Amino acid sequence: MKKYILLSLLFLFMLPILVGAEEIPVYFFWGDGCPFCMNQKSFMEQLENDYPEIKVVSLETYYDRNNQALMAEAGSRLGVNITGVPFTIIGDDYVSGFGGPDSSGKQIREMIDYCLENDCPDILAGLVDTDTMALDDGVDNIMSGEDQLARANGGINWPVMLIMISLPLFLVIFLISSNREKKV
Repeated sequence: MKKYILLSLLFLFMLPILVGAEEIPVYFFWGDGCPFCMNQKSFMEQLENDYPEIKVVSLETYYDRNNQALMAEAGSRLGVNITGVPFTIIGDDYVSGFGGPDSSGKQIREMIDYCLENDCPDILAGLVDTDTMALDDGVDNIMSGEDQLARANGGINWPVMLIMISLPLFLVIFLISSNREKKV
């Protein structure tokens, strides 16, 4: 019986590893040539090193109309008129501008800490392909309608789902068969 309890506990501890933790997206709208944006970009690089649980989604807006439209959509979803960059969104909260690591940077860190402890919504989920974004990227990263539909229909990680279903089932079968052997 102790073996079965040990196996069950092992499975429960390994479940987060099997499933994989979702990264928290940090949407960073910036403009090429904006000095405040360049200061924040350096800060964001450090932030990614400090928080492996986040994914900085870099969205250049001066020269990319898709990103301009996305920023307007983000403002609409947040209920705010975004008038400039840098503009950072974490969960359903935002920071407009960048005054430095001790002011705006501190506020960004507090927002990340909050989302690490709580389940924050991703207000731009399905509109941005966060899997292919990098901090030095920022151009043409809006998902097409076809990509959005594919993600909506195929967003389940089927191999992980199969493991999550089969392991407990295997454990139950194993327990039943071992009990039958003891009775015989």
